[in-house]
Amino acid sequence: MSIIRPVGKNAKLGCFEKEITEGNFINPTKEIPFKSCDLKKTMKTEEDSSLVGSVFTTDIVSMGYDIQGNIEMNAYPESLGEILYFTLGKDNIDNPIKSIVTIRYVGNAKRCRIKTNGGAFISEIFNGTDWIEDLNIDLTGKTTVELSEAINSNNNYISNVWGVDNASELTIPTAKVISNELDRKTELLIFRNVSTIAKNHNIYASNDVTDTIPSFSVIIDKGFGNNKCFGYAGCKVNTMGLNFATKTFVTSSMSVRAKKELSEQTYLATPFQITNPFTTNRTRIFINGYEFTDIKDLKIDISNNMYIDEAVGIDTYNAQDRQGGTIQISGTANLTIEDNNPKTTYILNQKYEKNEAIDLILLCETEIEIDSGIKSMFVIYIPKIKLSDGTVSVGGPERLSLSFQGQAVKSSLSLTHIETYINNKKTTAY
Repeated sequence: MSIIRPVGKNAKLGCFEKEITEGNFINPTKEIPFKSCDLKKTMKTEEDSSLVGSVFTTDIVSMGYDIQGNIEMNAYPESLGEILYFTLGKDNIDNPIKSIVTIRYVGNAKRCRIKTNGGAFISEIFNGTDWIEDLNIDLTGKTTVELSEAINSNNNYISNVWGVDNASELTIPTAKVISNELDRKTELLIFRNVSTIAKNHNIYASNDVTDTIPSFSVIIDKGFGNNKCFGYAGCKVNTMGLNFATKTFVTSSMSVRAKKELSEQTYLATPFQITNPFTTNRTRIFINGYEFTDIKDLKIDISNNMYIDEAVGIDTYNAQDRQGGTIQISGTANLTIEDNNPKTTYILNQKYEKNEAIDLILLCETEIEIDSGIKSMFVIYIPKIKLSDGTVSVGGPERLSLSFQGQAVKSSLSLTHIETYINNKKTTAY
């Protein structure tokens, strides 16, 4: 009789089954491709070193347990939405995004606002007493590419565009302020298409201190045989990182803490339908409205700093959440000075030295259309970041490099510290 030794290639992960009550296991129905998972129960023990006339330890006694570990996976359109939702906690569902036009005011006026009126896109600046029209672009017959070009024709603005759509569909009935005495932001003008098989999910973290993040169940088949899988209930994401390096997949790593471990569970998750994961060669990065093309690696980290409610009389904990904690959104990046546009890198160095804020937009797509003219894509937008490093280094005869790191802080022009948008085939809210 041959011995079957479990190997990692045979392992399967069912994940992100939203729980109705934290800690009540629901057997996951969705299989998620993963690279590694070390979620496990660790017994907490205490050494009894009471003196009993011996040089040896008297006893080691179990005092309870913790269940935690890390899960690493490539970012697929189907799984990234789950990762973001269970990290951030809020989801608004809408029609999928077909095109995005960005606009940032870089002129001398303190205040600037944008709106639409009578089929035109309008911007106004405040001269101290009155609002004065600065842009008036007729949207009739224009594409989003042509709208971006028209915005860029005025030196007071920077605009970029992703995708192509009919610009006349843009409606901003109430004026949006994109610059004031405290902050400036790069506004996203979003154009959507109706679809019955695809949706866009606007996933974000609430600023309400009483809001919670959802818990989920996990099941791991380690190849030990039928009905010998491990289930984990009450899972919550404490930290999550998104990694972008050259010519590779966008990857995610999560630090997860669970409430219960269950053995002898049956794996019921539906096999994952393989689609193209997001790759970094189809990623665009914008800082303060400028597109950066020489970033070598970038990492975004989100920490929920969860509060763990432990108490006398229980082996694990009562509940865990970020209530009372501070969500920290931070990141690091390395880039070389651009040959054609060193100004973009210089911006970072100057912002760091003057303690001025930047904003960040990450936009990534796949080649696959999930509906006619609709691509799998995601956007991460952080409206205000303060830099804690941003210096240029001379490391030798090669091109100059700059490394920077920063943390998201509150913006007077945004209700959230981070917003994400993702197109995928999930047609209901998370």
